[in-house]
Amino acid sequence: MADIPKEMRKRMKSFVSKTSDEAIDLVVNLTGKYIDKEKRRKLKRDAEIEIGTKIEEAIAETYQIALEIAEECQQKKPNTDSFKEKFYSLTDTYFKSFMPGIPKNTHVMDHLFQVCKELKDSRFDWAYLKDTKYSKRLEGMEKLANELQEAGKIGKSWEVLNEFKDSKDFYLLLQATLQRILKHYEFLAQDFSEIRKKQVDKYLEIYDELSGVYEKFIALLFALIQLSRTEAIYRYESARKRSLSSNIFFIKENGWEILVSGFNRNIRNAIAHKTCNVDILQETVEFIDRDTTVVLTFKEAQKETRELGALLLILPHIFILIFCLQILSVKEILENLPK
Repeated sequence: MADIPKEMRKRMKSFVSKTSDEAIDLVVNLTGKYIDKEKRRKLKRDAEIEIGTKIEEAIAETYQIALEIAEECQQKKPNTDSFKEKFYSLTDTYFKSFMPGIPKNTHVMDHLFQVCKELKDSRFDWAYLKDTKYSKRLEGMEKLANELQEAGKIGKSWEVLNEFKDSKDFYLLLQATLQRILKHYEFLAQDFSEIRKKQVDKYLEIYDELSGVYEKFIALLFALIQLSRTEAIYRYESARKRSLSSNIFFIKENGWEILVSGFNRNIRNAIAHKTCNVDILQETVEFIDRDTTVVLTFKEAQKETRELGALLLILPHIFILIFCLQILSVKEILENLPK
């Protein structure tokens, strides 16, 4: 710590103190009334000693390694092996204390590279998805991510995703996904020998809720596709102010119809305005949206809802793909350093 400039030490102390406080607040919020004031004080002391000390040590060592790398670059020493060693040492020092369970004698980044390689190929495995366009939509999303990567825009894509994450929509979307939509997928996965009105009402309820999530999802897709076409970053907040129909039109016009197929605006409007009629005898549902009428059988209503659900499952894949490609681009840089 003595070698670190005074101002940096001061900022580090402030960071450590803030981190310790946040750690305690997290514990208290999770355990609620079971933590009394005395236990809180003890936890705070432990955090300052245990958490604070580890953070200080990690930052101090990382700082020293960073200084060595900077000095080496200034002297223009073309020692790429040394650079790789310093890179792995730096990342091991910073991350290992926060990432338990990494195999012995394995670098943090090598472990992360392998995790990302496997994670970007992950799939949801509900059986009914094989009867939807889920796989084709995922292929479309992977194609878009690869285009962004080839254009050197993965970093900017991550900025777009982070802006979405910081928007007021993200928490509502996360809450809806965790608290309700996952339960909906459990229902969508069920196969009924005969679909009755009770099930149809549930499909319409789910379609209505998924439609609200879809509008946020499509604005994010618009921003990413716009980024793939231009050098500027089209912000999520700007995309969400556009109409749903204009965002869908843009995505179709740019060759990504697979990422919007599965949503029917007439069905959404009819459900929202309560202008849909269920005929029990004919086993059909009539959706009336102004001058347009759509009639579906009970089985088709199930299929439409499943397709919309499959479309929205691409949302978590966007984050996984962009994050993994960003991490794996570091691996590519290391492998292509001059020998």
